[in-house]
Amino acid sequence: MPGVVHEVIVSLFETRETLAAELLPVAEGRPPPVYDAIEQGSADFSQAMPVEYRGDGLWVLKQSGVPQRAIVLEVQLRRDESKRWSWPSYGVLARAKHRCEAVVLVVTLDAATERWASQPISLGGANVFTPTVLGPSNCPPLIDPEIAQRNPELAVLSACLHGSGSLAPEVARAAASAFEYVDPEKKRIYNDFILAHLSQLARKVYTDMIDIKNYEWQSDWAKSHIAEGVKQGIEQGLKQGLERGVEQGREQGQLSNARSMLARLISKRFGDLSE
Repeated sequence: MPGVVHEVIVSLFETRETLAAELLPVAEGRPPPVYDAIEQGSADFSQAMPVEYRGDGLWVLKQSGVPQRAIVLEVQLRRDESKRWSWPSYGVLARAKHRCEAVVLVVTLDAATERWASQPISLGGANVFTPTVLGPSNCPPLIDPEIAQRNPELAVLSACLHGSGSLAPEVARAAASAFEYVDPEKKRIYNDFILAHLSQLARKVYTDMIDIKNYEWQSDWAKSHIAEGVKQGIEQGLKQGLERGVEQGREQGQLSNARSMLARLISKRFGDLSE
């Protein structure tokens, strides 16, 4: 079941309906599609399939009212082999429904998932389907505050992708400059979302710019996210402590055994030992 991180990324694309079309040429490495209108459609393909098949979003690019390309959005945060069966279906069904070229745009936040999702999918015979993947390697960090102000959703996505990299402070600075342009209803979770993906140095840059000294997590997602992190930290600390305790006990036991064996050997050779 999709989590909050998944839903936040989807909402970025829904809020800025041109975002998928703007990022598609970045992911494909080819010129942007020509269109004069964009229409958001349904990515629910379950009626055409024997099982539930539903993408995260669909946008149809049109030129003079004629569909030119359909973009099916898939936010993928971890490896899931079942998607290699459903993704080709999304592309084929969107192509058949809108009578135009269709592409499945997979958005991911980490390099390992990006590499996995980029692998071609054999359909049998000479037919191969390859998703178009947007991830850390091909989505450049947004470090220009002016561009970020015009594209706040892209600034949020950039912070997620590059918030802990070498350009993290510049990314955080651009995201902070765009934050005031975010819809007030989305500010609370977007702010938490950005901060959760920034390195310590970048987080300081960000909080200094938006004038937050002692930040308290606002959204339920962030609070549970931090609580889970604390819990995992405690569990890891207990585990490490237990492992170290067991190791020390083993070392003490080995030392005690060695002393006993040495005492027995000396007693055999020289008789009973004095205190």
